[in-house]
Amino acid sequence: MPPTGGRAAFESREVDAWAIWNPLLAQVAHTGGAHVLRDGTGLVQNRAYYVGRRDFVEAQPGLIEVFLTEVAVVGAWANENAAEVADLIAPELGIPEE
Repeated sequence: MPPTGGRAAFESREVDAWAIWNPLLAQVAHTGGAHVLRDGTGLVQNRAYYVGRRDFVEAQPGLIEVFLTEVAVVGAWANENAAEVADLIAPELGIPEE
């Protein structure tokens, strides 16, 4: 089920639990409609997966390294500029900036 369908099912009480990521998690937590049962703390250091075709990854290790470095740079910037990130993604996702 896509995130919007999962959210609708959760909010209409068709399901009692929902596995989701930010910023959708932050939105339902902010509105008081959800309580986090479990997150990845103590289980994983990152919560993202980047997938590539094996032949491409094996043929382009330098490009993969550049990509992962840039992901880290963008992630660090996002962590330090939460208000700007909210300004950018809230309209795209159709959620309030809060």
